[in-house]
Amino acid sequence: MAKSRHFLISNFLSGFGAAHNLLANAIESNTSFTEQVCLSATLIDGLLRLSLVMQQQLDTRKGVVDPILLFQSKRQKKFLSERIIYRRATENRIITKAIEKKLNLLHNKRNIIIHRYLISDIKTKDVILISRQYIRIYLLIKERHRGIHDKLIEQNIGMAKHFIVNPSDEQIQEHIMKKHL
Repeated sequence: MAKSRHFLISNFLSGFGAAHNLLANAIESNTSFTEQVCLSATLIDGLLRLSLVMQQQLDTRKGVVDPILLFQSKRQKKFLSERIIYRRATENRIITKAIEKKLNLLHNKRNIIIHRYLISDIKTKDVILISRQYIRIYLLIKERHRGIHDKLIEQNIGMAKHFIVNPSDEQIQEHIMKKHL
């Protein structure tokens, strides 16, 4: 059964907010560097997916949402990997080729941390450095996303028509809690 645009966006944004909270907690702890790597990678992927949706809405001037960008069901066989998202983001001029190259290098390092930590020569000090690199590029992509987001609001197109202007902290937390609970 097809999910509505509202569900896709709402579910995605709840997950994004929850992941952002978890990353903030991991950074604050100053000990959860593997968690920082994983969550930064997730948030980068999420920002690029959301930027692709928003850019498509700007280009078409419609509220189009490609469901494969924002949702994957348990039984869904087709999905878009992070590398495909990086490539699409580059093709749509959301990121540069240089940023895509950095993302692919970080993706390789993350895979070593997650899948081969025990059997590789990677050290914990490397994980700390990689987590910092991920956070720096996350902040860079967040700035680029903000530009697309602002254009969407300025032109009142697509999902911007449904944004709550200046939501309260309580409204934001209530939305995020949908993913945590």
